[in-house]
Amino acid sequence: MRENDWVNKNVDLRRLSEMVQQFFYDDGFSEVKVDEDPNGTWFELQAKKMGALRTIVSSRKAIHVIIKGEPNKFTVSIGTGEWGKNFVVAGMLAAGYDGHIVSSASCKDDSILAQEFSHGMTFGGDEEIYTPNDGIELSYYTTKYAAWRDANQDAYGPTAPKSQFMNVAHDVMVTAIITLMRFENEGGDVDDGEAVIAYFAGQDSWHRAGRSVPMDCTTNSSEFVSVCKKDSGYYIWNGYDNGGWGYGPLGTDLIDGTELLLRMADGANARPAAG
Repeated sequence: MRENDWVNKNVDLRRLSEMVQQFFYDDGFSEVKVDEDPNGTWFELQAKKMGALRTIVSSRKAIHVIIKGEPNKFTVSIGTGEWGKNFVVAGMLAAGYDGHIVSSASCKDDSILAQEFSHGMTFGGDEEIYTPNDGIELSYYTTKYAAWRDANQDAYGPTAPKSQFMNVAHDVMVTAIITLMRFENEGGDVDDGEAVIAYFAGQDSWHRAGRSVPMDCTTNSSEFVSVCKKDSGYYIWNGYDNGGWGYGPLGTDLIDGTELLLRMADGANARPAAG
């Protein structure tokens, strides 16, 4: 994210945010979202363009502008990231939050990792949350697979910055194709929807592409019937120039949330049954 500091300009920050918003609309951006501090000390704007040729992944990307400070001393930051998601972190910090931040792996892209404020943040994930450095001990499979996935995205993927969302979308599609091929080879009919669902639900040692740890779909809860990945590790991001990823307090251990998901599905706050 690029930042510029402005001093002794006596600028109405709210008016400045309105002018930036209008600039986006005038430049052809179809949607602009504005969040602000009630006290007027920071404003966050996100803008994205939509069009018939934009892919699902690239349509999630947005330009972000954060204005923070006071009329005679303020900062304007400009960057790109996931629409409505990644810059929540920047907004928290702009609002004065100084505690530790734990993020899901879905926020792992350069709109966060390239910023200094991300240093020391904890990200959920497991071996799929990687970067080429010595901080995390990747399995041989993950090392080989990650290079293959990167090559696929470089050759055929969208021009949007790579993100964890893009990685998972790639891996899930590859896994689905492989699983359906196995299903058909075992005599299944891919046009039989109920049989396909039952086959996926019966996978008790399912290796999703890009992940060396198997998943068990037979322990899915009635509320989260399609959530086979129910575990996660947590890793510390130190910055590209400071060693990349490092192990957090859990080390290489993963937290298994299977029991928690089952309790949620059976509890008083469980989602009502369909129909």
